[in-house]
Amino acid sequence: MTFFMVNRHLTETLETSINLAGFGNAGRITLHEMIRHDDLEAVNTATAPDTVAPRPATGADLDGSTVNIALPSLSYQVLRIKI
Repeated sequence: MTFFMVNRHLTETLETSINLAGFGNAGRITLHEMIRHDDLEAVNTATAPDTVAPRPATGADLDGSTVNIALPSLSYQVLRIKI
C-alpha cells in the first residue's frame, strides 16, 4: 500500500494518522522518502542534478494498525507499507 502526502503549509508541521484496521496486521514500512528543500528557489542544474530530490525520511511510526507521521512544512512524502 502506498501513500503520497503533501504539506503545503509554509511553517507548520502536519501531524497525521492513518488507520489501517481493515487490512489486518499492518505489516511494516518498506519505503519512506521525502522531497523538501529549505530554499524555495532551489533548482536542479546540470552540475547539481540532485539539489531537490527524494531523500530517505524519518518520522513515520507503524503502531499496530495505525501509522503516525509528521509531515514537515512544504514537503512531499511517499510512504509504502507491506501488508
